[in-house]
Amino acid sequence: MIKEVLTTYWSQSVLIVLGISYFVKRIFDSKSKKIEIKYSLFQQHKIVAVNTFLSNYAKVEFMWHKVPHWDILGNKISVEQTDEMIWPPLYALKQSLFELKVYFSGDDHKHFEKLYENFLSLNASLLYASNDSIHSKNIIQNANAFTFLRDKTFKENNGIINDLTVIIRHSYY
Repeated sequence: MIKEVLTTYWSQSVLIVLGISYFVKRIFDSKSKKIEIKYSLFQQHKIVAVNTFLSNYAKVEFMWHKVPHWDILGNKISVEQTDEMIWPPLYALKQSLFELKVYFSGDDHKHFEKLYENFLSLNASLLYASNDSIHSKNIIQNANAFTFLRDKTFKENNGIINDLTVIIRHSYY
């Protein structure tokens, strides 16, 4: 029966098979294109989030270079004024850190978290040194210790950023 239909109506059968094949191909192409667009958008948003984080990181690093730690340790600047200088850039960095959670797995995201935690420990160190300066009047030693810790933190963070650039590059290849 099928043999008769195919031999008698072979040209119509070929047209039907070609028509079905064409529509199946269109469906697969459409799905493939949607997946490609989603992936492309995800990667674009990921790189924007990384750039935002790095921009906020640079602002925090600049803030730590410019923060008048001698005045803070000498109690010439109040705690409220110190918080107004330090916390806004740290909050912006924390916000961009949360955004990165969408785009990076836990192991990769830990590098970003470590950068933020290093800055928090720097803040805690400044607060501790400020309190210590009030009681011991040893501003020079505390300022030197803070400067040493700040430079050590920046060096450690630069190593982490170098690791992150490798991770980010590998995610695009």
